[in-house]
Amino acid sequence: MRNETLVSIIVPVYNSAQYLRKCIDSILAQSYTEFELLLINDGSEDHSGLICDDYAQSDNRIQVFHQENAGVSAARNLGLEKHTGEHFLFIDSDDYIQERYLEELMKYASCDFVQCSCCSEPVGNDYLFVDGNFEGSDEIKQCLLKYIYPEFTVPFGRLYKSSIQRKNKLFFDTYLYSGEDTLWVSQYLLCVHSLRVSSYIGYIYVHHVGEHLSQKSISYEHLEYTLHKLLISYSDLEKRYDFDLTGVRYSVIIYFFHRYIVYIANRNYTEIRKELEKSCANPLIKGVFYDKKYLLKGKKMKLFNCLVLHDMYSVLALYVKRWKRYL
Repeated sequence: MRNETLVSIIVPVYNSAQYLRKCIDSILAQSYTEFELLLINDGSEDHSGLICDDYAQSDNRIQVFHQENAGVSAARNLGLEKHTGEHFLFIDSDDYIQERYLEELMKYASCDFVQCSCCSEPVGNDYLFVDGNFEGSDEIKQCLLKYIYPEFTVPFGRLYKSSIQRKNKLFFDTYLYSGEDTLWVSQYLLCVHSLRVSSYIGYIYVHHVGEHLSQKSISYEHLEYTLHKLLISYSDLEKRYDFDLTGVRYSVIIYFFHRYIVYIANRNYTEIRKELEKSCANPLIKGVFYDKKYLLKGKKMKLFNCLVLHDMYSVLALYVKRWKRYL
């Protein structure tokens, strides 16, 4: 029986030809068939765009949009602008979904936010949940602390309401090239009044061997901008749901500060020292070095924090030059 509620599936595509067919095939095999599939080709340099066009010729539910490479946020934003469904969701082009994924999510389409369980392939973190409905600020607060923060703030594996996105003009920040997922999800969660969490494992996240945090670095300007945007969103969540995200806030600061350390580590000694003096004095960051309750226990971090607390930036620069990391 054909369901009348249209779901928009937004898939940003960039150089994913190796995985793309499996992703699209898993969508076309859904038991829930009332959907539109928006493939946003973000200037792929392989034949991903041709694969998208080929599928669009054989299924009228598929729309393909080609744009110059502008990043995943711009690709998702184009999907948000073009989609027409009452609900929407995101799927990464190298991931895939199980046959009843849409069907299970749409069972609870009356909720503002529906989350299914996700697993990683071949290795990685699985996110497995217990079935539950959450309504009102107190219940939503418990759900967010148990299932969402601090680790699972990705846009995939979830069903969203288009009315909420449009009313609040929720788009991804294209200046961010890291943390944009967390920011968008947090902004959406500020607008919800009901959540559903499902034990159904419907989304398969493909973890690519060789990916590592140290391969990704950010400049001081991006560090400052990213933390400013994310910490504002956390503050808004704390006010909205009356809970404490201090631990989450510090985890995010530590994560991005490490990526900044990776960025400066290959500079000369003098430049590293200047960068450290500047960044460690930043009010958004320096609290991490003083609040003993939230300090991580790693030996390297303890040494790093001790050097900061005693203004030993000459030694600290040598530390960064040697270890090239914070975490």
